[in-house]
Amino acid sequence: MPETYHYRQQEIGTAAEFAARLSEVGGLRYTISTACSSPAKAFASVWRLFAAGRCDAAVVGGVDRLCKLT
Repeated sequence: MPETYHYRQQEIGTAAEFAARLSEVGGLRYTISTACSSPAKAFASVWRLFAAGRCDAAVVGGVDRLCKLT
């Protein structure tokens, strides 16, 4: 592995943490990992948060970090 590599780059929660820091937003953040269905699951999850009154704005996306195909 290159000298610049650190194992935290592969941890599942780092995508949400990176996006939150980059966009300078706070609050609830988490990563959903279900391979290619991750974006759909993320949108469904945030819809449930809205319906439950847990949030009034969200940044939502999907990523499959570990698969070299995608």
